[in-house]
Order: sequence, then C-alpha cells, then structure tokens
Amino acid sequence: MPFHCTASGKMFLKAAELEASTEKSITDRNALLDEITKVRDQGFAIDEGEFMDDMVALAVPILGPQRRLMATLSFHAPSQRFDSKKALEHLPDLRIASAELSSLLEP
Repeated sequence: MPFHCTASGKMFLKAAELEASTEKSITDRNALLDEITKVRDQGFAIDEGEFMDDMVALAVPILGPQRRLMATLSFHAPSQRFDSKKALEHLPDLRIASAELSSLLEP
C-alpha cells in the first residue's frame, strides 16, 4: 500500500526521522518534498554525497503495470572518479536499460 494514502502509512511518514548521514543529507521536510518534486519532474534522482561522503549515485525508475514504480536501477561511484556531470553522461544508457527491464514486467 502507498504510504501517503493510508492511515498507517501516514503514521510511518509522520514518524520518519530525517537523520543526516552526511553534511549534505536533506533533513528538512520541505526541502525533501522539493527534491521529490524535482525527481518526479526530471525522471531520475542523483545523490551527491548525501548518503556517503565522497560518493555520487544516479537512479532511474523501473516501472511496472500502470507505470507504477516497482524498483530502481542505479549506480554509485566514488566522487574522486565521478562527479554529477560525468554520472549524468550515463543517464541515457540507464534509461534504455530501465525501459527494457520495465517491459519485462508488462502482462
């Protein structure tokens, strides 16, 4: 069940602590909502040291029937080798792979 539209789910969301993993972690609820909107609009998410210092990550959705999120396809790399610009160079390939995986979930 989706957390945002069930009574129990809303309790989990309300109780979720936004604890910092690094100095770059998003811990403000409004900032997180803004980030979620941005991710939805652009169709991918990027992490620039928010979870682990000196790491960059890029993720795209794998969609199932009715275009619902079923999983994600992502990679992580040390920021000494990859910055966000270089990570985004791989976005087209991730999107192609994501589309191929999504097609396997169609009825």
